[in-house]
Amino acid sequence: MHPVDELINSSAFDILFYCRFVDDIFVIIKESNVTNFHKFINSIRSFLKFTIEHETEYKLPYLDVMVTRIQEKIDTSIYRKPTNSYRYLNFDSHVSIQNKKAVIYSLAYRAYNLISNPMKINAELNFIREILNRNNYPDFLITRVFQNVYNKLLSNESQVESDDSRIILPFVDGVTQKLSKALRNYKFKPNKLDNSNNSNIVYCISCSNEDCKCVYIGETNRKLKNRIYEHKLAIRNFSDVNAISNHVMQTGHLPDFENASIVHKCKTNHERRCLESIEITRRILNNYPLINTNINLIPREYHKLLRSD
Repeated sequence: MHPVDELINSSAFDILFYCRFVDDIFVIIKESNVTNFHKFINSIRSFLKFTIEHETEYKLPYLDVMVTRIQEKIDTSIYRKPTNSYRYLNFDSHVSIQNKKAVIYSLAYRAYNLISNPMKINAELNFIREILNRNNYPDFLITRVFQNVYNKLLSNESQVESDDSRIILPFVDGVTQKLSKALRNYKFKPNKLDNSNNSNIVYCISCSNEDCKCVYIGETNRKLKNRIYEHKLAIRNFSDVNAISNHVMQTGHLPDFENASIVHKCKTNHERRCLESIEITRRILNNYPLINTNINLIPREYHKLLRSD
């Protein structure tokens, strides 16, 4: 977790929901706390200055999602800025048919994944079809790709990692298709990623002092080496909001970054954060020393499953 996120999550404000994508934050908080919370996040770093947008008529756009508050429930749908031109890769463009299919696929996949009310999905798909028709996409291809997206989501099959590597070819009509077909008959094994280049992971960093035995459990959607760089920067700046930096300042022990290990490889943000909480809870229940200071435990009902005794 980024130091700014740690500081916000550990603040005294009663935050019901919090998420961040780069520099866009979405938070559900009591209306009476909004002004003070805004002042608080603008005081975290001198170079970070957030503007604030309130819900209007129970609606608030966040990235490409329109979040609507309906009584005590949240409804999500697709949000498009008023300046959206609805221009996509034209079907008559001189590119591979796979690129054109990808345009249809991404729009349909987004509809299925971001719209919370199933009754509204068909309306969105009809709107997508209309926009794609304007960009010269034929109906038969749109229908076929829509069906592929639906079948894939319905089957809920987990993707099996292929042993084949990907080869990127420039598109030359009549040549690339034949070359691609020929290359599929050969097996090219990719080089395995070293730990530092893996992303979307739960990771573990141990203290280098053999008598200490403390470990830090973290999660990141970026490459491990980038997250380690942030930890090193926090230590260099004597940061008091980074748990590893605090451990160094309090004990004088350095973390063993060279032997940082990957505990879990994940597919989604939700899976990654849940597994981080499980690993932290498991270590606490079994009395393993932790460097972590911002601790999110899983519900008590599951604790007995994690005890080693």
